[in-house]
Amino acid sequence: MNKGMFFLLATLLSSAAHAGQWVISAGGTYARSSSTVSANNLSGDEEVSVSFEKDLNVTDASFFPELSIAYEFNERHMLGFSYVSLHRDGTNTRISQPFEIDWIDDNVYEVQVGADITTTFNYDVYRLTYGYKVLHRDAYDLSLNAGLHIIPIELGFSGTLAACVDGQCDSSQARAVSSSVTAPLPNFGLTGVWRFYPRWNLTANAQYFYLKVDQFTGSLLDVNASVNYNLTDAWSVGMGYGLYDLYANRKQSSSELEVDVRYQGAKAAVAYRF
Repeated sequence: MNKGMFFLLATLLSSAAHAGQWVISAGGTYARSSSTVSANNLSGDEEVSVSFEKDLNVTDASFFPELSIAYEFNERHMLGFSYVSLHRDGTNTRISQPFEIDWIDDNVYEVQVGADITTTFNYDVYRLTYGYKVLHRDAYDLSLNAGLHIIPIELGFSGTLAACVDGQCDSSQARAVSSSVTAPLPNFGLTGVWRFYPRWNLTANAQYFYLKVDQFTGSLLDVNASVNYNLTDAWSVGMGYGLYDLYANRKQSSSELEVDVRYQGAKAAVAYRF
């Protein structure tokens, strides 16, 4: 974390000494995912996009839990933290599209037609956000948001793989290999709240950012909308829709890891305010 971000957080937290409100929310998204990784094609083309869901049988529909904590330290300022866990795996007992993995270590690994491969694809999203209400009315609010996403991505393959060095490959045998990349992405966005009926409100937010630093390139799009009902002054429930699109590319001297992930689906959460 750079000094500017640290100073900003210290200032916000010191302001939080004044009376304010905490909001803790727990829930998740039941979403369908579409994910790809770039690999070399053994059939002759220079590069191919391997689909986790179609080519590797990774689960395409899952429930992803989410936890968020926010502190509203006056009527216009908010500091929040959220965590989303997105872990999936799958096994294809008969690979139909051969490909070559060259971004895990100093070796190149070939996945041949008919290979038995188990894929593990995990990533977690840690998000820190500051929000400022530029409009604050009885019926609606509009906030500007700025923050930081930290997204560790882990990708692993186990099964019958052939290891190749300097163009020479051994016979396929049982192996387990993995690689990881951390995508640190700042983000900016908008949040709107419309209190359209007593105890009811509609909340929507969108965040986007693109970053290219040294050998890393990344982008994200995060869009959410939900209808919420206040059961009491402290408790509320909500249901809605969420879309998350992440792209990460890490280039090294002799390899390149490129991952593109999208999930979207229904969201539900319960929140407690105190």
